[in-house]
Amino acid sequence: MNFNGKRVRIVNKRRFTLALFLLFISFLCAFMLMFNAVSGEEKIIYKDYTVAKGDTVWKIADINTGNDRDVREVVYEIVKVNNIKNQTIYPGQTIQVPIQE
Repeated sequence: MNFNGKRVRIVNKRRFTLALFLLFISFLCAFMLMFNAVSGEEKIIYKDYTVAKGDTVWKIADINTGNDRDVREVVYEIVKVNNIKNQTIYPGQTIQVPIQE
């Protein structure tokens, strides 16, 4: 090898090969992570729900939650989107409920 007119001699070929291999693996892992990054954003659609007598935010969230989601997250989302204070809702009130697509 030749760097800026100076000769460089590889003393230990095994160590040099191992270093190149590890460098290659590091670049490969970094490259894969760049393109396999999960955005963490899921598309959420909201549907209108008219509150019936006896409904609670928890009950509405439980009805509209799939198996892959925690009911507490849906309760939080309903409260946040509808600006509900103290989780108080009234019969006849229309609220938006998140639905995963």
